[in-house]
Amino acid sequence: MRKILLMLFAATCLAAMSHAQEFNFQKGDILLEGNAGLYSTKRKGDSQWKSTSLTLNPKVGYLLTEKFAVGLDLGYRLDKNIMSGEMSGDSKTQSYRFGAFGRYYFLELGKRFKTYAEGAASYGFTNYDNYTNYDYDRLDSYAASAGIGANFFITPKIAIGYSFANLISYSIDKPDMPDADNVSRFNVNVNSFRNFFESGQFSLTFKF
Repeated sequence: MRKILLMLFAATCLAAMSHAQEFNFQKGDILLEGNAGLYSTKRKGDSQWKSTSLTLNPKVGYLLTEKFAVGLDLGYRLDKNIMSGEMSGDSKTQSYRFGAFGRYYFLELGKRFKTYAEGAASYGFTNYDNYTNYDYDRLDSYAASAGIGANFFITPKIAIGYSFANLISYSIDKPDMPDADNVSRFNVNVNSFRNFFESGQFSLTFKF
């Protein structure tokens, strides 16, 4: 009797461990995803120059089904340049982005690797401070894109994400100045696979 109870207990533990190690999305899961970067460059000489860039890109999503998620995508970027010496002066750029996305997981490679297609739309604006090469202080931007990405689970709750370059993207930039021309861009990147890895971004994904 004791052996039977031990076997039942062991089988229950194995089943529980097996279930806990499922690397899957479920309806109702919440995804918290994002990346951040800090870059600094210095140059010394007759004129000393320092450039600093900070980027923050958080994203939150909700699984409507096991394969389809919707969510919000935010972004912030700060670029600051400081020059001293013969040519002194400071300049600063701050960019903000607010967007929404839809994501569909369409392919699994093993238990941990999930690939997805994603479409997104966003609005953003950039403020320029002390940029003498611009005739305007603000630039508004509208964008839409579609691309692919992947998640690789390192634990059942944490995954490494990678978003490849957009397959298709369209954007409009509107300078905040009278009679300024809008600049529109349309890109299709369906056959330049090498560029995916040059312009893609890594991120961390947390599942709740």
